[in-house]
Amino acid sequence: MPESKMNEKAQKAYNEALRRIKECGPHGKELNLSGIGLTKLPPEIGKLQALTVLDLSNNHLTALPSEIGQLQALTGLTIWSNCLEALPPEIGRLRSLTELGLLGNQLTSLPSEIGQLQEIRQLDLDSNQLTTLPPEIGQLAKLEGLFLHGNPDLGLPAEILGPIWEEVYRTKTAKPADPKSILDYYFARQSQGARPLNEVRLVLVGRGAAGKTSLVRRMVNDTFNPAQEETAGIALCDWTMRGCTGEPVTAHVWDFAGQVVTHSMHRYFLSHRTVYVLVLTQREDSAGEDADYWLKLIQSYGMDKTAVAGGSDPGTPGSMSRATGAPPVIVALNKSDQARVKVDRNFLLERFPFIVGFVETDCQSGRGIAELRDKLCALMDDARVKPWVRMGFPRQWSKVKDAILRAQATRPHLSYDDWRKLCAAEGVTDPDKQDEVSALLHTLGVALNYADDPRLHDNTVLRPNWVTGHCYNLIRHAARQGGALHRAELPSVLGAEGEHDPRMHDYLMRLMERFEAAYPLGESYPPERWLVPLGLPDDQPDGLALFGQTPPEKAARLRYTYPSIPPGLIAQFIVRTHPLMEPKFQWASGTVLTLNSARALVRAVSKTEIEITAIGDDVDARRDLAGLCRDEINGLNAQIGGLDVVERTEVVVGRERVWVKMPTLEKDEQKGKTKTAVETNAGSAEVETKKELDEFGTEEGRLPESKRKAWERLFEDMHDNDLEQGGFTVRRRSKPKPRIFISYSHTDERYLKTLNLHLTILKNNGFIHRVWHDRRIQPGMDWDKAIQEEIAKADVVIFLTSTAALASGYINNDELRPALERHVKGEAVIVPIILERCQWVDTFAASDPLKDLNEPRKRVPNALPRDGKPINTFSIRNDGWHQVSEGLKALLTDLKAKLK
Repeated sequence: MPESKMNEKAQKAYNEALRRIKECGPHGKELNLSGIGLTKLPPEIGKLQALTVLDLSNNHLTALPSEIGQLQALTGLTIWSNCLEALPPEIGRLRSLTELGLLGNQLTSLPSEIGQLQEIRQLDLDSNQLTTLPPEIGQLAKLEGLFLHGNPDLGLPAEILGPIWEEVYRTKTAKPADPKSILDYYFARQSQGARPLNEVRLVLVGRGAAGKTSLVRRMVNDTFNPAQEETAGIALCDWTMRGCTGEPVTAHVWDFAGQVVTHSMHRYFLSHRTVYVLVLTQREDSAGEDADYWLKLIQSYGMDKTAVAGGSDPGTPGSMSRATGAPPVIVALNKSDQARVKVDRNFLLERFPFIVGFVETDCQSGRGIAELRDKLCALMDDARVKPWVRMGFPRQWSKVKDAILRAQATRPHLSYDDWRKLCAAEGVTDPDKQDEVSALLHTLGVALNYADDPRLHDNTVLRPNWVTGHCYNLIRHAARQGGALHRAELPSVLGAEGEHDPRMHDYLMRLMERFEAAYPLGESYPPERWLVPLGLPDDQPDGLALFGQTPPEKAARLRYTYPSIPPGLIAQFIVRTHPLMEPKFQWASGTVLTLNSARALVRAVSKTEIEITAIGDDVDARRDLAGLCRDEINGLNAQIGGLDVVERTEVVVGRERVWVKMPTLEKDEQKGKTKTAVETNAGSAEVETKKELDEFGTEEGRLPESKRKAWERLFEDMHDNDLEQGGFTVRRRSKPKPRIFISYSHTDERYLKTLNLHLTILKNNGFIHRVWHDRRIQPGMDWDKAIQEEIAKADVVIFLTSTAALASGYINNDELRPALERHVKGEAVIVPIILERCQWVDTFAASDPLKDLNEPRKRVPNALPRDGKPINTFSIRNDGWHQVSEGLKALLTDLKAKLK
């Protein structure tokens, strides 16, 4: 384009900015200057003294005027996708700023004045060119989210950076990494120096009997055993790759079992910081189908959620390309001397561009093994892999890692105290730093630690195959017994593999529960029996024809279409919803739930489709159950990076049943459309948008709250394709909804799961904004601080009340006391839910906030179920939970009307 035309466009954009600044005026609160082609921001911006939100995204700004520092009232400043090379020191004068978005610029450094932004809570610096961070950034005491992805010269691994912005603030599927941990790691590298890690995880996957173990033996030791037994779980070994450019690389080799019953557990050990070898053979002419299955699995579970690659919309934070987000895969066409493996290589490369090569191998003759080694060594210095392999590791942290590798030779796990001692002996004495080291080593697969889970934090697993091997054995044992697993069987099942410590038997079962691979049966604690859904029989029970025969006016139907249903997804759904399951209506690919007078069938009908059918005469009950099932399936889908799934609902047009995309209905409603166009055999037609969505929740439940963070508001207005000319689109939003905090003893976790199902229904119907309990704590978070902050923000504090809960010192002192203090002041409502007979009234009355009041027993909060009748005394437990749900609904309705 000629320079005169460029200048003309820039001047036009400048004039448009001046017009909007003038229109906003000195009393304006929000100003949108995004996407107008600005190359220079007018200094008149400094006149907007009342401005609180400013959006400058999607322009061509290379600098900001010093007048930006005059916006003393500014709380949200978004400058995504510009060309900023530096920030002016005047940025430090924005003392009210809480959110600063700088994604997609060309910043190489930050001014020291950044440390003056004492109110800042979210700072997004993704996809810049930062080479250093100023020490003053550590002064941002209120910082909650720090995003530095896409700045490779900072040397910050993805495990330290945590989730990307989109996961945290857009999709709300994750919590941000602790900014202190990020900065501690960065400055530790600066002060201690660092050495290259020179390690990588190498995972072999493929069908059983494909020859993965033989391939590892030939590749690592150049040996071959024609009678090699099939891997039972995951076999691990270390391989020093000496053919790499530069220093050798140690590959932690994971050989995954190929049996179908174990595939669903693989997702807990697949990672984006991994190189994969997919092993295919021509067995049963299944190579093409196997390739499709495993490549989709790797793409889903190994997707790098932290990858930030410019997509079609450069202004969208966190947009990812599948090619860059998925981990590299080498396809080994094995046993090729016996039969040439037939796959369409070009077609696979087109569909899965993260494939980096194909190698024909044969373990018996050794053909292709040297080529495979060479490809793997070359990959270590490939631009996609080198940042993982050669990343700098603080020297003291390296010492801890080396000590763990030495300890692995003599023991499979360490106690919490021994882990602390091991770190201290190597010079890492700060408990926070010890936890950071633990989290990083966990992700690398060197040693596993689930420090975020109070049930599991007391042990560090030194040998990852100790976890995988025992979990796979438990699953296979349960599969031989129709899914049942008894405590009395644990010694024989686990002892056969060398684990005789009963405490570690409990640890493994708690781990199975965490993986959502098992749930306890009955109400005893500790559990005596579990159901492992992965071991359920394949055949569905009789009596399901009714769901297909129910007329549309008495049924709500959903269909989820996947490239391939992720292994174990139905099993996870069963674990999550088991309190509502009908007895004897669970099988490997489905379940039936019941709630009040409604029933729901959830099942996989093929390798690519899951269907939900909720039936019942009572419209409200049917809606509640259908919405619950949808919420749980969508929650499971959201856990998987890059999952390509299409959600549809069945609508009736005339006499024809048509499947319509749920996102289309939802977007139309957000845009105020009352009708949605659908395609039928007779041509296009329209259906009532609200009516179809109301099958799964109320309109109030779908409406977002009025109070939003500046970034969320700007993001929606910029990227929903309905931005009005010259200003913000006005959308209808709901009034504030109550926040709920749940306090409970971990011995009562089975009750927490049931309560969560009922709270999900209330949330779908618009009664709740957010539910929080300690299972929401993310790795690396200060769990005590998080709990206190959530209690302080809650409108309703629910106490799952039992003898164990009342006997807990932490619950009494750190949860009940501050909650009752807010109860006495009228700042929050306390709701005890009585699980069993216990001295709860006396305990509440004797607590510090109540005991000094006149007649403290009269200030004890009202309990649910009615009259404080314990849940476990109801002959039908769901009758008790129904009373709880109805009582909470009445309370929340009243409370919501009072919130401002």
